[in-house]
Amino acid sequence: MLDKQLANLQELARFIVAHIAAAVLEDEQVLLNRAFVESIDAEHELFDVDELRARYAACLANVDVYNWSFDPCVMRRFVQTLAHGSPRTFQF
Repeated sequence: MLDKQLANLQELARFIVAHIAAAVLEDEQVLLNRAFVESIDAEHELFDVDELRARYAACLANVDVYNWSFDPCVMRRFVQTLAHGSPRTFQF
């Protein structure tokens, strides 16, 4: 039972990092990019925007979708819109 709870917490930590990266990079696809999400080590993550941008750029060729155990769009209402007024949206 504790192993399952630990796995849930680790996924939540990974989601928080991915959500922040998606907001900072202004691209919700960050949340779905399997290679990027799996590269997150929430325990040692540094919030360096340039590093996040470079890491995501290196993962763009990967089209595999990360399968969250919950709806990754749940935080969409908290993402600010871009300068031209419309947020970038998920493309499934």
